[in-house]
Amino acid sequence: AKVKKTKNITFTVPLNYNKAGSRLMCKFLVAVKSGKKYTAVSGEKYISNPEKMASSSRAFTKGKSKKGLQFGESLPDAVSLGVNYCLFNINITEFTQKGGQQLKYNYKGKNYYFNQSAFDRWGSLFSQLQSNKMNLSAEFLLPWEAGQTELIHPAARRKTSAHYYAWNISTKAAREKYEALFSCIAEQFDGGHGRGYINNYIIGNEVNAYSEWHYTGSTSLKTNANLYADTYELVYMAVKSKCKNARVSICLTHTWNVSTAGQFHSSRSFLDQFAVRLKEYGNTDFTIAYHAYS
Repeated sequence: AKVKKTKNITFTVPLNYNKAGSRLMCKFLVAVKSGKKYTAVSGEKYISNPEKMASSSRAFTKGKSKKGLQFGESLPDAVSLGVNYCLFNINITEFTQKGGQQLKYNYKGKNYYFNQSAFDRWGSLFSQLQSNKMNLSAEFLLPWEAGQTELIHPAARRKTSAHYYAWNISTKAAREKYEALFSCIAEQFDGGHGRGYINNYIIGNEVNAYSEWHYTGSTSLKTNANLYADTYELVYMAVKSKCKNARVSICLTHTWNVSTAGQFHSSRSFLDQFAVRLKEYGNTDFTIAYHAYS
């Protein structure tokens, strides 16, 4: 978009939502034309209100107490213990697994195919928990999975002893695959498709632990925090554009002020750099899934 310079200016561009030219995930900046060249006069910013597009306005519900349960698929355990908050660890590769019945999902004019049984399996459990008024947090993780290593960031694409790896958002095609995946997940688990409702999306586990829990291939605080912030921003935009009040969270270790070379950054330093990066893009909201145990 372009306008002539005046005291107050407003730019308007079509969103083209979910079409080939969709701008939902785009960054925008202001530039001034001087002669035949444009000079940027602002930083890059994302759209600040993706929730305007959300079809689900289900309210975020807080737990009645701190009492919760991290478990597999034992609904009777959750019910008998009287908890109303449940946490699930979910491998992204379950949804991107090829073979078997596939769920076709059109994103920005392109068809993507995700594993139907993963949606059905988790949806069956989540819908039962929703019926029992339990709040659901899902922590999305990326393990090393033979045949799916393209999901891992190129700098981290070597098999180590790490449990989980940084996500590949290094190219347009890689980014759009993740955009499509989390748009599909947020849509399917929006409480209106018979598969329950994810209240809180936790992106990665202890992401400041760059050697063991979120392997990045780098020891640089700025590199690691910025890569994670960019990944977080992508998921945030995808989720909020489907579920207005769902939350998206960063997961940190209990090492708030301690860092160990070659293993992890302190949670505080990582969070600070993460917040700086988000602020550059428009100060995106975030919540913290903090591991407070020691």
